[in-house]
Amino acid sequence: MLDETKQEQKKALEQKVVKKALSIKKKEIKKQEVLDEISDDETPIEKIKIPKKKAETTPQKKNIIYFD
Repeated sequence: MLDETKQEQKKALEQKVVKKALSIKKKEIKKQEVLDEISDDETPIEKIKIPKKKAETTPQKKNIIYFD
């Protein structure tokens, strides 16, 4: 009985890994398609701007000095 549950868990984990791998591969293919579209375009490289993700920054604390 324990072997059956272990096998079921292993099978479920394998399916999860395969789904994740397929998801990653699909994303790579979509990125490659976008790059192919850009390379087929005659637009000069200088005009193409790819938006970058903003890095999350922590707000800086202000040093407040109180005088008596």
